[in-house]
Amino acid sequence: MSDKIYLGTTLGIDDYYYKGIFEKSSIIPSIMTSEVYDGDPRVINVDDYYLYVGGNPIHKVFKLDKTDLSKVTESPDFGGNIQAGVIDENYMYIGLAGTYKVFKLDKTDLSKVTESPDLGGYVSKLVQDTNYIYAAIPATEKIVKLDKTDLSKVAESAAYGGYIISIAQDTDYVYVSGNTILKVFQLNKSNLSKKAETIKYDAVVSSMVIDGTHLYGGISAKIYDIHTDSMLKYREIECPSNVMDIKQDDNYLYATLSSTSYITFEILKSIFVNTAKSTFLEGNPVGIEVDNDYIYIGLQTTHLIKKLQKQVYSLSAYRRIE
Repeated sequence: MSDKIYLGTTLGIDDYYYKGIFEKSSIIPSIMTSEVYDGDPRVINVDDYYLYVGGNPIHKVFKLDKTDLSKVTESPDFGGNIQAGVIDENYMYIGLAGTYKVFKLDKTDLSKVTESPDLGGYVSKLVQDTNYIYAAIPATEKIVKLDKTDLSKVAESAAYGGYIISIAQDTDYVYVSGNTILKVFQLNKSNLSKKAETIKYDAVVSSMVIDGTHLYGGISAKIYDIHTDSMLKYREIECPSNVMDIKQDDNYLYATLSSTSYITFEILKSIFVNTAKSTFLEGNPVGIEVDNDYIYIGLQTTHLIKKLQKQVYSLSAYRRIE
């Protein structure tokens, strides 16, 4: 992605035509704020038209219109903190504390369709593919594979050896990180057996996303780029403070940073450099999601959702067309 684009033509007083040069801003502006969620909006999922927001201690999912962040509907109280969530075309799957289960919700009205069996501990993280949900259970230190149709248990991993902090998935594998061990495990999706692992790092990998053969993981105040074919670190970038969570689009990573910064950090994947940061967010960012045009940040302190504009360009000069 270029930090400059050339658009339009205009006729100058010298009878030459000029093309506008627009430069990418280094600041990601906040353009809209939701109503108060009444809890920490830790779980944010997005589709073409709506946001699906969950957290604690409200025990509900809110469905918000993406255009103006107004509330469309809300779920019933599910009796536990909503720790994790993923969506597909028709359903939302949430991981709960208290009930130790995964619930499947109809996205239209957020009613419960079915639920998993008791998984032996609260569900901290969820990832999905076309047919299955993969749930992290910190109490058992295991990953559980569930059939999306009825949320029956299909497989279970061996214990990781520490409290599971983050999971990610690609076509063939699930990736698991946690404390104590301080490694990333690569598990076969079919039966959740371990295929490979990284070296032991100095700190826990707090969040992970996968893009092709690149695993991007937040480790303290750094983001590592780990090659999934070798499970070796390829490169790293320093951030102003500890990385809380990471999301991505085709070209950029977006990392929320700890409460000392209250910002979101944008990183260009191709050359692994910081290209922009958000304005001060007025609260500790605990949830993040992105779509093609916007970043959505959940704030702990104020219990709000902030909508930020991606890829802002402004006219900086004109270039004469010879």
